[in-house]
Amino acid sequence: PSVPNYKGRKSKKDLLISNFLVKVQAGSEGSHISGPGLADNIEETNVTVYDKSRIVSGTVEHEKLFNLVRQFGKLGSELNFSKRIFLFAKIIKKDINNIQLQTDKLVHDQNW
Repeated sequence: PSVPNYKGRKSKKDLLISNFLVKVQAGSEGSHISGPGLADNIEETNVTVYDKSRIVSGTVEHEKLFNLVRQFGKLGSELNFSKRIFLFAKIIKKDINNIQLQTDKLVHDQNW
């Protein structure tokens, strides 16, 4: 089965209207060099954040968010140490290149 491609189905203007879900991932998924499922030691506090359409996408170092995902997130797969969680976000209208995450409602098991 193939993974649906949602890229390009929305624009940043669409995301300005209301809150939207983003996937927040903390930890390594391994690499091609170490082989599938063999993750490196988790020593940094970087998290990857992106929405379903990949309009919002990036990596940021944030220790509190990293710890939240590591504590309450679900494993990315059975063979790695990456954990993920879905949070609601909104674009900050004063600076549309930044988002604000809402950590009061944690969401799991989305189809993307």
